[in-house]
Amino acid sequence: MRCGCPFCGAYTVQIQRGMDSLCKCPECGWECRDCMANGDDHFSFMDREKVAWMKHLADELKENAKNHTEENDK
Repeated sequence: MRCGCPFCGAYTVQIQRGMDSLCKCPECGWECRDCMANGDDHFSFMDREKVAWMKHLADELKENAKNHTEENDK
């Protein structure tokens, strides 16, 4: 699974440390353990507005990448 940072949109990197495994954003340093099976059952609640914001951010990033690619192809 590849997750995006909810703050800056960069792909997070999985850091394997046994029960202390986590994902970390290489751009801003945000950390998350939600999808790692570390047994502590602490998940971050995300309301609909946050999910909608993250989808909007992902769409924006895709559009920016598409525009960047088109500019480089010229």
